[in-house]
Amino acid sequence: MKKILLFVFLLIFVVTDQQAQEVTDTGGFAFGIKGGPSLGTQKYSAGSREVLFAPHVIGFIESLPSEGKFSLFAQAGFHVRGSAFRNQRFTNANNGSFFNASREFKYRNVALSVGAKQIRPWGETNSFYYFLGIRGEYTVNTNLPTFEEILDPDNNSFSSLSWPVDDSVRKLNYGGILGGGIEFSLTELIGIVVELSINPDFSFQYRQPQITLSGGTSSARTVQEQFIKNNTLELSVGFRFQRIVEYID
Repeated sequence: MKKILLFVFLLIFVVTDQQAQEVTDTGGFAFGIKGGPSLGTQKYSAGSREVLFAPHVIGFIESLPSEGKFSLFAQAGFHVRGSAFRNQRFTNANNGSFFNASREFKYRNVALSVGAKQIRPWGETNSFYYFLGIRGEYTVNTNLPTFEEILDPDNNSFSSLSWPVDDSVRKLNYGGILGGGIEFSLTELIGIVVELSINPDFSFQYRQPQITLSGGTSSARTVQEQFIKNNTLELSVGFRFQRIVEYID
C-alpha cells in the first residue's frame, strides 16, 4: 500500500506542475508503437525461479509540452509475464533424483498505463527522457494447463506439486512503471525511440491456498500457500510520430 500511495503522490505532483505552467500558443500530441524483448521474473513466497525471455508490444500516445515541462502519456500493450525452471533437480517418491526439462510459466497480459514523462534535449535534434506511471493489467490466458498432467497427485514428482495451476491465477493486477529512453529524430515529425523500463507489480499475479495431497501408497504431502508477484524488465524500440498544432490569434 505504501508503494501505491507513493506512486499516486508523485503522479499528482507532476500533473499539478504541468497544469500550473503557462499555456503556450502551440500544442499537439505524439503517438507511436514500440516493442522488443522482456526479462520476466517472479517473486515466489517459497522457492526461486529463473528469468523468462518473452516479447512485448505497446501502442502509446502523449501530449507535447513546451520546453522544460512534463508531458502526460497513456499506453496499452501486450506483455508476457512469468518465470522459468531450467535444469532443476527433482526428487521422486522413491528418493531418486533427476534433472527435468526446462519449463516456462507464461501469463499473457494486456496492460494499460498512464503517467508523466520529462523530456530533455540531447544535441541539436535528439532528446532523452524519463517517466513514471501506474499500470493495470488483465490476464487473457496462461500456458499453465499444459502442465496439469504433471500435477496429478499420483505422479511421482513431489517437487512438481508446487508448480502453479490455472485456477489460482488472479486475472486483474496493478503495479508501477518507470524508466527512461532516447528519441532520435529522423524528420521534424518522425523519430525512433529506444527505451528501458521496469514494471513491478504491487498485487499478486497468483494466489494458491495450502494443498494437502496423499497419492497412492505414499504419505500425505503438503504444499504451502503460494503467492507470486511479477516484475519485468523491458527493452523497447519503436517509432514516434508528432502532430503539432499552432494556434493563431
